[in-house]
Amino acid sequence: MGDAALRFVDWLGDAGQSWWQILPFGPPDRFGSPYAAASAFAGARSWLADPRAPVTADEVEAFVASHPEWSASWAAFAGRGALADQVRFGREWERVRAHARARGVSILGDMSFAVARGGADQRAHPELFRDGVVGGVPPDDWSADGQLWGTPVYDWAAIRAQRYRWWVERFARVLELVDAVRVDHFRGFVASWVIPARNP
Repeated sequence: MGDAALRFVDWLGDAGQSWWQILPFGPPDRFGSPYAAASAFAGARSWLADPRAPVTADEVEAFVASHPEWSASWAAFAGRGALADQVRFGREWERVRAHARARGVSILGDMSFAVARGGADQRAHPELFRDGVVGGVPPDDWSADGQLWGTPVYDWAAIRAQRYRWWVERFARVLELVDAVRVDHFRGFVASWVIPARNP
């Protein structure tokens, strides 16, 4: 998110483009995909242009105060320095966004429908996910066997009982970072393919 990102925004602006669609910000899985991120809220350290930039205790405290819904669980999951990285992420991304606004370029964010199995969200809120099953897609024209994603499956009754608080917070976080959002595999809100977790 350093100077190269600013130059890319300039390129978009010079080309007359008004939107920049980006991938999800979350920490990617072991294959490098952000579509099963270790957190639905945290930005990945790998985005940082300066991962060693100084961060004060006051900055971390202010970040936690403004993100009470998920900052503690992310720190517990990711360990020492996790919150300082989120402060750095916020600083760097706001610089890019401010430059984009000045150039008339809006940011279209991408939100993955799923989260990582065993990630910060499932650990912090196990009651929001079903036991013994994982997500995927059924056989179709692209795959005779379907796809086994291995992602957690939401327990919609439990989520509804909490008045969708986790999802509301998730959308609020994404819209804090971007101007509009696209939800990847949004059909999962009405139907999903569930596979026993024991299946290979």
